[in-house]
Amino acid sequence: MDEIRKRTAGRAVVWVRGDFDPLLAAHARRVAECRRDGAELAVMIGEPERPLLAARARAELVAALRAVDYVCLGTEAPEEAIRIDEEPVRSEFLERVRARHGGGSR
Repeated sequence: MDEIRKRTAGRAVVWVRGDFDPLLAAHARRVAECRRDGAELAVMIGEPERPLLAARARAELVAALRAVDYVCLGTEAPEEAIRIDEEPVRSEFLERVRARHGGGSR
């Protein structure tokens, strides 16, 4: 985070924080919506309680999103960071997977 702050000194930056475990299309849309005209977008990757993917892998996936300029790992997000609410996105994803595989909801 400090490195990003140094690189972007004097420029507008929008900070976003989320676990992105796994990174889903809904996450990508939400991250893109956070971008502001003339601002750079920095994403901080958090650590969920029981991750499916390693933090480094999630960071690489988020870095590949067109809207994202910077990615970092960490637990101390800037106060101004926009928090991506993971639970509704993850729950909807899991329900769809279960429905497709005949497992119903659990």
